[in-house]
Amino acid sequence: MTNAEKQIDHIHKITQPKINAKGTGLTNSLIYYKKSKRYQKNFSGKTAEIIEEKIEEFITEIFMNELILLSTAIHYENFAKVWIHRIKKNKVKPQTLFRTINIFQQYIFPSIGHIPVCNVKNSDIQNLINSLTDEGYSPSTIRNTFFNISASFRYFRIISEQPLNPCEGITLPKAKKPEPRYLLRDERMQLEKAAFSTDDNGNFIYRYGPALILLMYTGMRACEAIALTWQDIDFQEKLIDINKSTVYQKENGKMQLITQKGSKTPCSLRNIPMTTKARWCLFELKHLSDKSKYVISNSNGEQINVKDLYKCFNQILKDYSIIKPDEHRSVHSLRHTFASMLFENGCNSKIISELLGHSSVRFTENTYIHIIHKLKAKAISDMDLYCK
Repeated sequence: MTNAEKQIDHIHKITQPKINAKGTGLTNSLIYYKKSKRYQKNFSGKTAEIIEEKIEEFITEIFMNELILLSTAIHYENFAKVWIHRIKKNKVKPQTLFRTINIFQQYIFPSIGHIPVCNVKNSDIQNLINSLTDEGYSPSTIRNTFFNISASFRYFRIISEQPLNPCEGITLPKAKKPEPRYLLRDERMQLEKAAFSTDDNGNFIYRYGPALILLMYTGMRACEAIALTWQDIDFQEKLIDINKSTVYQKENGKMQLITQKGSKTPCSLRNIPMTTKARWCLFELKHLSDKSKYVISNSNGEQINVKDLYKCFNQILKDYSIIKPDEHRSVHSLRHTFASMLFENGCNSKIISELLGHSSVRFTENTYIHIIHKLKAKAISDMDLYCK
């Protein structure tokens, strides 16, 4: 960092929340410069939201005069850009920041960006939400839009000492969470057979076939799998270390693959024990990758794109008619398939949550509630048979 940069009072970095040593909550650090001096302040709380509010209040306190000057005399678009640049970008990963900027540019600024930030009303935001709903945007897109507006105004309310947030009382469309799709037993067997099919020379017909089966027997996210290097594989201890992920984002004006430390959430950092089939897949991939450092690589030993896995998966489903023509499965369904197999084999929710790298057991149970209901019904049916 140059001396000129140190002269400017600014937020240098806000770290990602981490689970504390006792496992009872989260900790976070804020690094900032004030009058050319570097400071670090630590925050703790039971949830990321609590820590976020503490950080925002602290930032408000140390930069109060400057931020009030910025916020009270500009339109919402300009204020939001300041918020994104000074607050949001230090809290999230590059891919999330990229999506956030797109949301503001595509949905928010055209509607309320021209309004002075002090004059944005509840009705302005509700009209934006209603407009997106009428245009057929998904509930998740609308909610992401609203949550970003709300976060920016929560910050504005703190620095301007406004008593009300114009986002309070907004009615959002109800989100109907679709049931996760997974492969049934016969479909799994067909996929395995197809994935390891070879030509007359003994070469795999589908280069990424073994990679797909690895996903199905580990529950890894596709972005985690393509980031794997052989240093992450411990054949002796039979463990796979998930410590990074790969995202596709805009860099220097072009869309590029970027490998970042960590995964989707702090809980996503985990070790996955190898099943026998997962270990077999890794041996096959080791043979395929030759001298590449990546576990899953193309014929040149280079890192692949998630789209390559999707293309291979869809091709196999089509070639072998594994699912009906009017049905759809994504590569993510292999992760759901792994979870369904664990549930069906009696594994408890906590272990499944940890293997999948979910943020909580509750999230796991809510995601797979339909599978749990089916298993309960089967248990009662089995009990009826037993009691006859």
